Amino acid sequence: MATSRRDTDVVVLGAGPAGSCCALRLLQLGYRVTLVERARFPRAQIGESLTPGIAGILDLLGVRAQADALPRMAGPAWLVWEHADPAPRAAAGANAMVDRASFDDVLFRAVAARGGRCLQAAAMAGLSGAPGAWQVRLATAHGIETVGARFVVDATGRRNSGGAMRTPTAAPLLALWTDLDRGPCAHLVEACPDGWLWGAARPDGRFRIMAFADPASVRGRDAERWLAAQLARSRLFAVAAGALRPGAVHACAATPAFSEAAWQPGVVRTGDAAFCIDPLSSSGVEKALRFSLQAAVAVHTVLADAGDENLARTFYEHRLAESVATHRAWAQRYYRMAWPDDASPFWRARREDFVMTPKGGSALARLVARTPVPAPGPAAAPGMLLRGEVRRCDALDIIDEPCVVDDRVQLRRAVAHPNLPRPVAFVEGAEIVPLLDVLAAVPRLETAVELWSYRMPPARAARIAAWLCEQRLVRAAG
Repeated sequence: MATSRRDTDVVVLGAGPAGSCCALRLLQLGYRVTLVERARFPRAQIGESLTPGIAGILDLLGVRAQADALPRMAGPAWLVWEHADPAPRAAAGANAMVDRASFDDVLFRAVAARGGRCLQAAAMAGLSGAPGAWQVRLATAHGIETVGARFVVDATGRRNSGGAMRTPTAAPLLALWTDLDRGPCAHLVEACPDGWLWGAARPDGRFRIMAFADPASVRGRDAERWLAAQLARSRLFAVAAGALRPGAVHACAATPAFSEAAWQPGVVRTGDAAFCIDPLSSSGVEKALRFSLQAAVAVHTVLADAGDENLARTFYEHRLAESVATHRAWAQRYYRMAWPDDASPFWRARREDFVMTPKGGSALARLVARTPVPAPGPAAAPGMLLRGEVRRCDALDIIDEPCVVDDRVQLRRAVAHPNLPRPVAFVEGAEIVPLLDVLAAVPRLETAVELWSYRMPPARAARIAAWLCEQRLVRAAG
């Protein structure tokens, strides 16, 4: 078996949206990147829903035109969720369905076109050395290859991401899925007594159906018959119950979970390898892209100055903890809105506060456990505060916070407050603490806005003042 040696700056394992996004951003930042994919492209993948928020990310990566050229399906979203037996209502659903094999291939080809080295049908066979001087053994179709790398990014997904150190953030969840030859040109979501159903038209004319359930309710039963029974009892999917093809129902784990080893010296996990969100949000691709941009910033920070590794790690783990807390709270809130009562074990488990049980007891697990999700009260009226004397809220604190500045993690003064999901250093691109320093020297908010307008457009200054009021970071004096 042939053996060869090469050098690179970063080895990225996994060429799904997370891995390719991270690779593209690191290439933009001037690094040599080797992208390693276990399968051969194009390869089938589920998770075809694209949320509107990915457009800006694709623009940043320079692949918007290629992605927009892919066939996609978008239609109305029909929901049966808050009530058991209403007429299904149209909802404002702007998600689009694409063929994930083609979408992933667009990103993968872009990495190669930008100078990245792309390997298919390859996988990591071993890792030795030390951070900054790794020796990555890759098993390829041509033999074993050793790559010298300064950093490794693991974007291999939930199945290859160190299961012993993965902590569930919600009750167990199983996904059953299949494709029908045809179906309605719409997105369908329906809460059922034992779980919930999702369906959407695919660009190739087929219709994807997914059912989400407690694994215990399916275990030991024929998956196809179980799914057919759920469809038959539904309002939106009943006509599909008899259209299931024998042997075409697949199952996969869908339990939300995070990796306690998301950051280790010289190795970072991103995408589903770092945190799997509840599929109820249908935003897995966007989450993977956004989180991988943060991973690229953290890696860039370390490679630019190894002395900033603790700063980069703090930044990355705090963003991960906030993502876990935010998605957990959103999912629980939405599950509580569904019509089935708590007699169903599936719904009861998702409405109750889930107690996370970290497997490794890492500092990251403790951080996740104590990261709160703020619940702001009524906002102060900006107009009233503008006209009167104001003071900073007593609960507001100024701290040093790792922030992204010029594509690197740097410390900046930030405001911390119970109403904020995390400390904030910048609002609309302006550092907020110096603006508050101005406010401390003048009695009226409107006077501060006038002074801020010397360093920014007046409209932006007014929006920042409104944000301070909406977050209740300022109060009327007296």
